Amino acid sequence: MANVNTTSPPPLTFGNPRNGFLTIGEEDDKKVLRKSEVQLAAGSASELRLFKDGGWELKSSDNDKGSYIIQKGDGALNILSEGDINIECKGTFGVKANDIILETTNCDDGDIVCNAKHNFKVNALNYAIISSTDVTIDAKCKLISFSENMNYIIGRFVNFHESMSQIIPPTYARNVKKLTDTLDTNNSYRQFDLKDQNKIKKLKEERLNKNRETLPS
Repeated sequence: MANVNTTSPPPLTFGNPRNGFLTIGEEDDKKVLRKSEVQLAAGSASELRLFKDGGWELKSSDNDKGSYIIQKGDGALNILSEGDINIECKGTFGVKANDIILETTNCDDGDIVCNAKHNFKVNALNYAIISSTDVTIDAKCKLISFSENMNYIIGRFVNFHESMSQIIPPTYARNVKKLTDTLDTNNSYRQFDLKDQNKIKKLKEERLNKNRETLPS
């Protein structure tokens, strides 16, 4: 006998043995942690569930044709969330539009962060412009500036600093140190996965141990 909650009416189910069913009523399976009040399922096992807590889930079954959300006409397709929006895929995440605009709304801590596990590449057929109060390009190894035509460096003051010679005015040295001390803790690094941070920490420890081993006793 099914475990029926006597404080609420029993579920109503309308179904077709071959093509699916519609169930209206709270799930009574104790193993289900997030219970639905309405469930619509197809014979292929794709389903829509409306949860008692106010959430919902739209899920497909295994297929090779894919799924679609289609908006026709001039009206926009809007997705609004008062919390976070998380998108995860195992394949390629592609976005194509006439214009693409990314804008943050938090003036104190509204950052845009791109973390690439391998390469990061931007191709522009016309201009590529980076505009900010201060701009820092931080290369952990080599930095190459290449132009097939003219290469201009323009500034009210242009300074070149080569740290190996140690020939640098003290005021300039303090300014360079101030600009470079925060590179490792800059916002552009803060959202790396914890496992990546652990890998970097482990790599630094291994290098330090190797250096200690090579030192004469």
